[in-house]
Amino acid sequence: MDHDFDNMHADGILGLGFNSLSDGYPVFVESLKTQGEISEAIFSVYMSDDDYQTGMTTDPASNIIIGGYDLDKYAHGKNFTYVDLVDRQGYWGVELTKIKSGSKSLTTAEFRATAIIDTGTSLMVGPGQ
Repeated sequence: MDHDFDNMHADGILGLGFNSLSDGYPVFVESLKTQGEISEAIFSVYMSDDDYQTGMTTDPASNIIIGGYDLDKYAHGKNFTYVDLVDRQGYWGVELTKIKSGSKSLTTAEFRATAIIDTGTSLMVGPGQ
């Protein structure tokens, strides 16, 4: 059994994954729906391009909304992309077809992988060659 969080000093984590990762406990968003706190068991994440190292921020800033979404604020007049899930092993998996750093492509045209969207970490891990 993994004990990745044994030495972590925190009250817990807010799991937004699927039930298959919750060790039989109800996941947060579904629990809120069952309790009548939210009308839909959904959440939305907006990821902006804030540059915390230089102090530059974007408007609107990154945000997570539990129980809904706000297309007026986060998509009005902007390009907005819905992404289909490709992996339901407990994670929010989406198809990854390329990786770029600035103008440099780090992948080939044949590249295909699954990327996991995780709002609870700043860790970035990429596939091997």
